[in-house]
Amino acid sequence: MAVNREGSESTGHNGGGFSIEDKRGDVLSESKRIEGVATQKAAETLTPDVEINAEIMKLIQLRIDEGAKKYGGGIMLHDGRNWLVEALEEVLDCCVYLAAMIIKIKRGAKWENLTEKNC
Repeated sequence: MAVNREGSESTGHNGGGFSIEDKRGDVLSESKRIEGVATQKAAETLTPDVEINAEIMKLIQLRIDEGAKKYGGGIMLHDGRNWLVEALEEVLDCCVYLAAMIIKIKRGAKWENLTEKNC
């Protein structure tokens, strides 16, 4: 049964196709029906996955913990660093690392081995 964002439902067989009615009982055009189905699918895709969110938070916490261990504490807001410059430099580093991984993949590295230290 198809449902659009107004709560429309498929009402059955209608001369070789299905008709979709809105809450008032008016039959929706094909474009309105497609729009409703697309809207519903988009809403389903955007629903947050609590387990993934928790895993992301865990990964971030691990990075914070590793930084604290490596540098002797947490972030100090007034340590003289320019946080925007720091972030931009990290983004550049990320680009370098991703480019290296693309080269490894192009040279035949197996996907399942890409997370190992010495792949």
